Amino acid sequence: MFKKGFQMLQLKFYILERIIEDQMPDLWEHFQEHELNTHMYASQWFLTLFSAKFPLALVYRIVDMFLTEGPDTLYKVAVSLLKLSRNDLISQDFEEMLKYFRVALPKRFMNKKQGQKLLSTAASVKIKPGKVAVWEAQFDKIQDESGVYRI
Repeated sequence: MFKKGFQMLQLKFYILERIIEDQMPDLWEHFQEHELNTHMYASQWFLTLFSAKFPLALVYRIVDMFLTEGPDTLYKVAVSLLKLSRNDLISQDFEEMLKYFRVALPKRFMNKKQGQKLLSTAASVKIKPGKVAVWEAQFDKIQDESGVYRI
């Protein structure tokens, strides 16, 4: 993820955005309408493996998932956070969503029961490798054509 220009991180954002568009089109549309870009909320999640804002007990479980299931864990946990917060997010404007991601969302998962719900939701998220491969190819094409993917 830390290659020059954070190209791998940008790829992760692109794929997460495609997953949201695929699995939660109403939320994706809401984000588009308010020009909320993936990097505005997911960069801290991905760069710290969710450790910056969430309780350590929850982070340990996420790291366990990451070590046993691989990098798709990033997407599964991110999608689960969004699925469990969908009703709150869909009713908010740009500024409210930014504040929600910064304050309310981490606070919500301080509770052990909510943390368990997050993990069980993440375990049920399905990400098809074939789709990820298509999205990676799309991202590469965008990179080749423009030289830059705008995050």
